[in-house]
Amino acid sequence: MSLIGTFFKYMKVVDVSPFHDGLRRNNTMLNRLENEMKAIETAVEGLVALEDSLKGQGGDAIRAFYAECHLLFLQFFMTFKSNNVNILIQMDSALDALEPEMNRFIRQRILEGQVQGELT
Repeated sequence: MSLIGTFFKYMKVVDVSPFHDGLRRNNTMLNRLENEMKAIETAVEGLVALEDSLKGQGGDAIRAFYAECHLLFLQFFMTFKSNNVNILIQMDSALDALEPEMNRFIRQRILEGQVQGELT
């Protein structure tokens, strides 16, 4: 069963327009968070590069902490964000393929018939 089919399996009626709006809002939020994380990443990279200012064992420990913990987390977030945006795009495309008209509703019984027909 497809991702969208699995999602709709548990719903009785889907209003297409708010569903598309929700996908767009999530995408916008993820892009905003990405921009904020890039600013944080730039600041952390600047801190890690302060070899002349943060000297000795204490300075090395601080720089290593930010390099090993914060930068790795930021890289993980960027991967997470990218994967989620791809899923949102797939869901949006699947919804368009299922019902291209924005002001429509998708009923569960119709969806089940289409999905079951495609699976057999």
